[in-house]
Amino acid sequence: MARRSLLSLLQQFHAAKMPREVWTHEAHLRVASALVWLYGHDAGLIAIRDGIKALNASFGGSPDAYHETVTRAFVALIHSSLSQLPLDLPVEEAVLRAVSELKREKGILERHYDRETLESRAAHDMWLPPNRIPLPVPTTRAFEVRMARAEEGAHAADVVHEVYDEYGFTWEEDGYHTDLYHLGDAYLRAGGAFFVAVEAASSGLVGTAALRRFECVPAGDNVHIVDDVVRVAGADCSLERLYVRKGARQAGLGRALLQRTIDSAAARGASRLEIWSDKRFVEAHRLYERLGALPVGERICDDPDRSREWGLQIQLS
Repeated sequence: MARRSLLSLLQQFHAAKMPREVWTHEAHLRVASALVWLYGHDAGLIAIRDGIKALNASFGGSPDAYHETVTRAFVALIHSSLSQLPLDLPVEEAVLRAVSELKREKGILERHYDRETLESRAAHDMWLPPNRIPLPVPTTRAFEVRMARAEEGAHAADVVHEVYDEYGFTWEEDGYHTDLYHLGDAYLRAGGAFFVAVEAASSGLVGTAALRRFECVPAGDNVHIVDDVVRVAGADCSLERLYVRKGARQAGLGRALLQRTIDSAAARGASRLEIWSDKRFVEAHRLYERLGALPVGERICDDPDRSREWGLQIQLS
């Protein structure tokens, strides 16, 4: 029930279609916590800022209703709270813990700001740092999972390329793998998402996973052929490019990346996620099944090696 309620709220937020009475202070906290958890601090802040402004416009409100300092201060508090949690938690559990912590102290921002500053025109329009005690610093952990930036494509490609070399697969930069060098066009600006796992010590990328959105495959049997490609029936999104460098495995990053992809798809209103995975990746198949994937078929991939793949589906709604 908690998951369904949160996903419904996020879908309304993304669409900027929400009854005004639903957009309470707690709803603000739940949405902000979910977006920071799913996307990381920076991408989460952008999504929160843009979404609040879009909702305010849908309510017929003034652009002045958005408050930059309050938003960024709460995002900082949320980020600090979330940084203490296991990376592979489902979004609803992470949100429940963060919101519960924030609600323990009434008027929490007044620990960091005096009222005069918060009510100032400058605080509405721009970020003002605290003038009382500083905002908390997030807990440093070995790895972070966040939304990729468009310019990180080459680094993401390096992660996948390393795994391909490990297994002796063929690399095709200008063909099968071109999406990795164009994250913005392939995912970030196309309604999808691209997640990365980052090692704190080196700031280097050690894992990847992507969400691709597309027109719903016709329902019916387990699989359909669409444009000469075998697809999962009823799917409207897919998991792509889930890879973790060999040296970063056994840290739960594969599960964390997969969980973020599933939660992000559901938060955007997708209904069924398709997964196609090389038959040799037995451990990956076990991970998919632990998170609810069901096998539905098989195919020969259109990659340079003509790999044999199992098809699985995860029902999102």
